[in-house]
Amino acid sequence: MQIHTNGRRNAVPWRRGALALALAVPAAVAAAAAPAQAVPVPEGGAPTATRPCLARDFKIIENSREGAAGTTHIEFALIRITGGPDDPDNPTHQPCLLKREHKVQWVNDDEEPVGAEATFEGDPGDPFLIPVEGTARLNLAQPNAGNYDPEVCEPTDVRGIQVWFADGATVAPTGGQDTVCANSEVAIPRYSVAEAPD
Repeated sequence: MQIHTNGRRNAVPWRRGALALALAVPAAVAAAAAPAQAVPVPEGGAPTATRPCLARDFKIIENSREGAAGTTHIEFALIRITGGPDDPDNPTHQPCLLKREHKVQWVNDDEEPVGAEATFEGDPGDPFLIPVEGTARLNLAQPNAGNYDPEVCEPTDVRGIQVWFADGATVAPTGGQDTVCANSEVAIPRYSVAEAPD
């Protein structure tokens, strides 16, 4: 005797699949409608990117000098200065990033450029952090004007060097000690910028 199942055994898996689909669709719709979860923000607000160093952040002074092989080597200190209230929102009381390449040139008493712009030596690399009240150093190698024929060199007394930043320039006087070639084709100075040693 044959037992008739009327397809019931085949119907059971279909019903389970339909039930799973019916449950899954509302869940998917709900997930799509839910707002994205916010990324947690640290206490005190989102961190601010460190700003670049500007001319107003520094005074530049001569640290030392020595002569060798017809070249004068001068080390300058770039010293962070602060002003206004001691407040984290005050830019002068914030660390800044100092790049290594700048426009550097000798200037006269009227802050007019004299001679060639200094050429950068070394690897520019990444900017480095200067903390509040921190320092950096700029080393300048200046071929002596006496190495050249005066008619070619056009020796000229200078006040000091001028270092350019994004917002302007800062002058570092050298006390009237220096005479350089006004002819920008000769006696071209070289410089590098580095973190101050500990």
